[in-house]
Amino acid sequence: MKKNLLIAGYSGYKDFSLVRDFVESFANVRNPETDDLCIIYDEQSDINYQLDEYKWVIQLRKKRVTENAYADRFKWFADVIEDSNHTHFITADIRDVVFQSNPFDWMKENLKNSMVVSDEGVPHDSRGGNFTWNQVKDGFPEYTHSLAKKNVINVGVMGGDKRVGRICQRVFDMCKEVEPKIHTNNSYAFDQGAMGVLCHLTEERAFTHHSDGKETWCLTMSVMADSLPEVWVLNENLCNPEGQPYAIVHQYDRFDVLEYKGQGRFSIVKDGKTYDDKVKIELNGL
Repeated sequence: MKKNLLIAGYSGYKDFSLVRDFVESFANVRNPETDDLCIIYDEQSDINYQLDEYKWVIQLRKKRVTENAYADRFKWFADVIEDSNHTHFITADIRDVVFQSNPFDWMKENLKNSMVVSDEGVPHDSRGGNFTWNQVKDGFPEYTHSLAKKNVINVGVMGGDKRVGRICQRVFDMCKEVEPKIHTNNSYAFDQGAMGVLCHLTEERAFTHHSDGKETWCLTMSVMADSLPEVWVLNENLCNPEGQPYAIVHQYDRFDVLEYKGQGRFSIVKDGKTYDDKVKIELNGL
C-alpha cells in the first residue's frame, strides 16, 4: 500500500497551542490507513508529552545544523524524506497551517508534476519594486533582475514525491551559503528567496506544479488583491471565489476578523457578530 507523510518541524516552542491546531486539523481529515505525520523538534518540552496522546504522530528529535532555525528545517525535511519508505510527502509550517480536507487526496487527483508549490500569483517586483520583503535582493542579488517578473513562490507548504526532499536540500544549501544566522528583525531568513530561484530559474521548474489561489491546494493569505481579490467563508470553510474549499489554509492568523474554530473550521467576527456562511473576505496582501 502506498503511504503518505506530512512533515513539520519547530525549534524553541514550549506551548502546545502553537502546534495543536496543525495536528488536530490533520487528524480530522487524514486517512488512518495511509497518512502519517512526522513532527521534528530540537529540544524536549511539554509539547512532546502532550503529543504522546496522538499515538499516530511520529516525534523525531534532530540536532540543529546551523544557527538559522528557518534553514535547518529544510535539512531535517530532506533527511527524513531520503530515509522514508513513504511515496508522497507534504512539508508545511506548523504554527499557521491548518487543514480543511485531505491534501493528499488533492495531490492524487490534481498533481500535474512531481511536486506542487504555492504560487502567490504576483511577481517579485509587484510591491513597488522592493525585493527585500521576500529576501531576494539581499540574499541572491545576482538573480534579482531574472526574478522580477516571475511570481513569488511561498516556501511554507509544498508537496509531491521524493523530489520534495531534493528541493528542501537545495533550499538549505542556498540559505547556508548566504547567512547562517537565526531569523530576527535584523537578520533575514532567505528560504523563500531560494525557493523562487529554484522553481523559476533551475531545472526544478520542469518538475513543479505552480498552484495559485484559484485552485484548491493551498490558500496563502498574504497574497495581494490583484492575484486573489477575495475568498469566501461557506459552511465554515474558506473557499475560492468559485465556492470550492481549500485543502490547506496558510497564514490565517494574519486576519483579525477571521476566527479559527478548530478542526479546520472558520468564522468571521465583524461588528460584534459572528458569521460562518456566505461571508466574503477581501484580501489585501498583508
